[in-house]
Amino acid sequence: MDRKPVLLATSIIYLVLLISCVSVRPGYIEDDKRDALRAIENFHARLSSGQYAAIYDASDPALQQTGSREELIAAMQATRARFGEFRQVTDSEMNVIVHAPVEIRAAYNSKFEKGDATELFVFLRRGNQIKLAMYQISPGTTKLTGVH
Repeated sequence: MDRKPVLLATSIIYLVLLISCVSVRPGYIEDDKRDALRAIENFHARLSSGQYAAIYDASDPALQQTGSREELIAAMQATRARFGEFRQVTDSEMNVIVHAPVEIRAAYNSKFEKGDATELFVFLRRGNQIKLAMYQISPGTTKLTGVH
């Protein structure tokens, strides 16, 4: 029995299902970038004003699963204590990775009250919302040549 037609039909069905899970149209990537910019502004405002629980509550389950609520809030408090209030962005790069879910990655060189830092963000789009899935900050700035 020749299995090639069945294998081909199965492959085509799989491909159609895969394509239907990730919809791309002109403008979606720009929408994702715009939404991420707003989310980063909101994150900085909340971090500077000590609204750590609000950051945690608005984050993606991928971030929440990296530690307990208390551990993640303590990490945010330590970040705020070390760097102080956010002041401004001096350089940034952003990249949208189209797969399911859509990933928006951003690297920022930022000025904080207590010095410069490099911030890395990963947001995931689930439905109509993007949520913070990863955040890292390190002292000093770096040349931004792309966000991978």
